[in-house]
Amino acid sequence: MASSTPVALITGAAHRLGSHTARHLHQRGWSVVIHYRSREADANMNTNLRAPFFLGQACLPALKLSRGAIVNLIDIYSQRPLANHPLYCASKSGLASLTLSWAKDLAPEVRVNGVSPGAILWPEGDAAIDEGYQQSILAKTPLARTGKPEDIADAIAFLLCDAPFVTGQILAVDGGRSLNM
Repeated sequence: MASSTPVALITGAAHRLGSHTARHLHQRGWSVVIHYRSREADANMNTNLRAPFFLGQACLPALKLSRGAIVNLIDIYSQRPLANHPLYCASKSGLASLTLSWAKDLAPEVRVNGVSPGAILWPEGDAAIDEGYQQSILAKTPLARTGKPEDIADAIAFLLCDAPFVTGQILAVDGGRSLNM
């Protein structure tokens, strides 16, 4: 017998936005299945495109049976690439295309959408950017501030829980940043 508790499969849920989203959905009563592999061990394509594709395929029977939904975490740089990050941008562009393709192919049983964060959490470690560059990004963001991880988790929860007639959409949660890229 199938459970009536909704289930979310979250790739990259060990830290940052994935971790916050997993906790947020769990607090809303969802069962959460997480998948994480170290960025150091995986190329961008494997982490950002192949893993969502193969995990989605593996979960497809259950998603169809439950009339479930997929929300992929994309990036505003999937449409307007960030200089010196070609593989990251290409992998996220591929995920955006996969999102739109699946929205067509899996309907009406499964809804598929995406969320594209802007400046929410600044890159860490070797990818960290200096404060001056951060300020230049914020100066081009109409809301003139960074977002919060809750903004992303709320958008994902909206698409999963509160938008039953939405599929094939990629929601930019970027404070308007994509208007000035």
